[in-house]
Amino acid sequence: MKSKSIYDRNHYILINCLRSFREKAGLTQQELGVRIGYDQTLISKIENGDRRIDVIELRKMCIAMNVDIIDFITEMERQIALKFKEC
Repeated sequence: MKSKSIYDRNHYILINCLRSFREKAGLTQQELGVRIGYDQTLISKIENGDRRIDVIELRKMCIAMNVDIIDFITEMERQIALKFKEC
């Protein structure tokens, strides 16, 4: 049986990048949530991997963190490439 993609290692890299960029922006989950109109518990679920996000939500989060979405994706891809190098 194929595992759900939410548990894919690339998804963990995505949420680690989100957390890292949020922290670099000096934002709490609460502050990020306020900026994009989400409750802090929803941000927590996203960062814990309990809830997936789509590209529109990712864009909103990047804007709220003052990060260019291309820079975000580039960093995520860099981290994915590093993980595959280890294998």
